[in-house]
Amino acid sequence: MIMGSKTSLIDLELKDRKSKGVKFIEIQATLDDFKDLKVTLEKKHLIRQYSLSVYAVHVPILNSYGSECILGETNALIRKDNLNLIKKSIILADKFSDLSNPYVIIPTGGLVKEGEFIPDFSRVKKGLFQKDLWELRNYVTENYPRVTLLLKNNPMVKKEGNEYLPYAYGYEDDFMFWIKELKDSHLGIALDVANAMGTVRYNQEHNSNSDFMSIEYFFYRYAPFLKLIHLSNGKNFSSQKDEYGLPFLSSEPIDVQMMKNILFVIHDLKYTSPITITTNEDDSQNAVNFLKTRDCIVQSFKK
Repeated sequence: MIMGSKTSLIDLELKDRKSKGVKFIEIQATLDDFKDLKVTLEKKHLIRQYSLSVYAVHVPILNSYGSECILGETNALIRKDNLNLIKKSIILADKFSDLSNPYVIIPTGGLVKEGEFIPDFSRVKKGLFQKDLWELRNYVTENYPRVTLLLKNNPMVKKEGNEYLPYAYGYEDDFMFWIKELKDSHLGIALDVANAMGTVRYNQEHNSNSDFMSIEYFFYRYAPFLKLIHLSNGKNFSSQKDEYGLPFLSSEPIDVQMMKNILFVIHDLKYTSPITITTNEDDSQNAVNFLKTRDCIVQSFKK
C-alpha cells in the first residue's frame, strides 16, 4: 500500500518530504503551476532529484476568480475556468506519474450561498455537475486513459463570516450514485476523513435521520468506488481552516482510538489503494504535523 504526503511543486517542500522519509507524494496544484504548463512540466526533474513518486494530483483549491475549483458551477465563465484547470491537472498527473494509474482529485463543491435558493436550484446544479463529469470523463478516456478522476466529499457545511452555508451536494453520497450511473472505471471516490468528521458531527447535532453518523459508515458506503483516502483530523464541523487538516496525536487517546478504528476498517475492507496524510502545516517546508500523524499510525498498531 502507498502512504504518501501532500506537497506543492516547490523545491524546499519536496526536499523536506524526502528528508522525512517520504517516497510517494500527492501534488497540490496551484494557479501558478498553470500560468505556463510547459515550464511546470519541466519541474519533473525535481521529482526525480529527490527520488519521489507521484501517484495523484489535487486540482487547485481556488480558480482564477478566487472561488472554489469545483464541478457544477452555475456561472458560465467560472465553470469554463474550473474545467480548464481540472484538465491541466489531468495533464500534470499523466506527465508526472510513473505509476500505471495516477489519480486527479476534484472537490465536489456545490456551496449554496444566500440568494441562490432559486426554484429547482439543486436540480440545475446537479445537472451541470453531471455534465461536467461526463465531459471530463470523455477528455480522460480520449487523451489520458491512464488517469482516474476521484471526487472528494465535502463537509456538511462551511463557515463564511458568522454563518454556516450548506453544500448542495457532495457531503454524503449523492455524487456516488452518479458514478454508479456513468459506470466508468475512470471515476472513483477520494474519502477525506476530516470532511467526513465534519459531516458526522453536524448530523449528530442537527440531522439525526441521516445514515452518516460515523466515520466508519463513510468507508463502508464508499467502498465499491474508494480509490484514495485523505487521512486528516478535524474538529467541530471541519468548516474553517483551523478546524481542518489537523494532525492525529499519539498523546491523545481519542485520536489513537479513532486511528485504530480507521485502520480496522481499512483492513476489514482489504483496502490496498493509496493513503495521503493530509495536514495543514505552519511551515510547509517543515511538515511536523505530517510526522505527528504518521507517529500516531505507528503507535496505534502498538497500543
